[in-house]
Amino acid sequence: MRRQELEHYARQIVRVIRGKGGGDLPRDAGGWGRLCRRFGIDCIPLAMSAPGFTARLICLSGDGYQLFYNRDGTDEQRARWLCHEVSEYIALADFPGLLDPPDHARYQWDYDGGDDPADSRHRIARRVEELCFRG
Repeated sequence: MRRQELEHYARQIVRVIRGKGGGDLPRDAGGWGRLCRRFGIDCIPLAMSAPGFTARLICLSGDGYQLFYNRDGTDEQRARWLCHEVSEYIALADFPGLLDPPDHARYQWDYDGGDDPADSRHRIARRVEELCFRG
């Protein structure tokens, strides 16, 4: 995916987030959690001792998404993790054709997307995170 495309989709996702959030971006982890719930994503905080675990969006039940996140991060860290994961959800839900490599999380209930930092969904979500938390 070219940089221009990445920027285009990231800005579209920020617009979707603003629309669902009543025009504003959430300011803290609680706000991002409420936004996730507006998208129908269940947010589940975990006390994790696994090194490096931040958050993971998973479709476990076949008809809904769960977002597991490390509750031990700072409020800003948790907010960024939730932002990143809801951005990946929007990329899956609204723009499935743009994902490279193709992402089948919507069709395989046990597929969690992996953590390949080169995939389009991850790169777009990183850019959304930058746009939402700049300044």
